[in-house]
Amino acid sequence: MDNPWYPKISEKLDKLYTEKLRTPKGQPVHDACKKYRNMYIKIKRVSKQLYFYNILERYKKYIKITWKAIRPITGKSHDKSCICTTFNINNNSITDRHVISNEFCKFFSNVGKTYAAAIPDVREKTEERTAKKFHVSN
Repeated sequence: MDNPWYPKISEKLDKLYTEKLRTPKGQPVHDACKKYRNMYIKIKRVSKQLYFYNILERYKKYIKITWKAIRPITGKSHDKSCICTTFNINNNSITDRHVISNEFCKFFSNVGKTYAAAIPDVREKTEERTAKKFHVSN
């Protein structure tokens, strides 16, 4: 396993699970597998907490190493390999970063105006409904 906090007792759980699959429901092996699975999950959770607690405690005086330990916990990384380098703008494949940047600026500066123009004006209809409801004539 790639996680160092995983308990090494998962082999027994695997054996119980395969035995559970071979036996009909309601057999004692089903309850044993369920109890062992729940215990395994609790041990795994506590092991993970203890693992990170020990790392943070060990490196509490070294802020860079502390943040290296915190990043896997939060799921954040500095990996920028998934950033797109090519964008399709008006059916043209664009790779120039400045052009891409300018197109993003145009899009986000006009998105409000574009959506606002698509919203129908309800003020006129509201005034008409109010006039009909209260029998007001102009």
